[in-house]
Amino acid sequence: MLVGMRHFTVCVSGFEVPDGTQTSLSPTGATAKRLGTPEVTARLATRTGLDISVVPVMVPLSFKRGWPCLEQAIERHHPCLTVILGHRGGMHGVTLPRSAVNRVQTDRPDDDGCQPLPGAVLENGPAAFWTHLPLSRVLAAFADAHVPASLSSDAGTYVCNFLFYRLMDRLARTPDEMGGLLCLPDYAPAARDVTLGTVGLSAGQMLAAGEELIATTLVYENAAMDKKEADQRRVQSTRTV
Repeated sequence: MLVGMRHFTVCVSGFEVPDGTQTSLSPTGATAKRLGTPEVTARLATRTGLDISVVPVMVPLSFKRGWPCLEQAIERHHPCLTVILGHRGGMHGVTLPRSAVNRVQTDRPDDDGCQPLPGAVLENGPAAFWTHLPLSRVLAAFADAHVPASLSSDAGTYVCNFLFYRLMDRLARTPDEMGGLLCLPDYAPAARDVTLGTVGLSAGQMLAAGEELIATTLVYENAAMDKKEADQRRVQSTRTV
């Protein structure tokens, strides 16, 4: 790493899946793990010109245990960016939710067998938090990488949204950190890349989506940090004149 170069740590969470099994959640864990490989890290550094490390975090599909697991990883690694990989079945591509809503409501239990009654994620919390991801830039990057994608107003009311809301509530108190949710679809029936109109995506397209999101967001954040530092220097120089 060059002297003075910023280091960007990224935490990417995926849901735990028992070894040797395939479930609808498999794309989240597999993609998170692939994003943390040296090959992908080197590719991100080459593309962005930034010093980047990606830490995969496996979390249980649990209202009770999921957030403490992710929060522990955040406290350990101090990432500048945290990306939750969620799942949204039946979709033709990846989905970027604009907001996390303060609502839990589900017709199915989590992996602990817990099915909470309808209610708030956090009592007295705001109705919603906006994502920190630069959505328009990320969508443009997805289009360039031929990854079908769309925006959604929110992330539903299941565990994905629960984690998303808790993350954004934490980041509301740490303004120098960023975070958001990317929902992956099912694996496509065929391994090859697919186009918009086909349900699901290939594993390669999901990996590309994760790479594009990280690269685009960190380049955006690095530019914002450069501007902030330049503004601070300008103010200081004005005061000394």
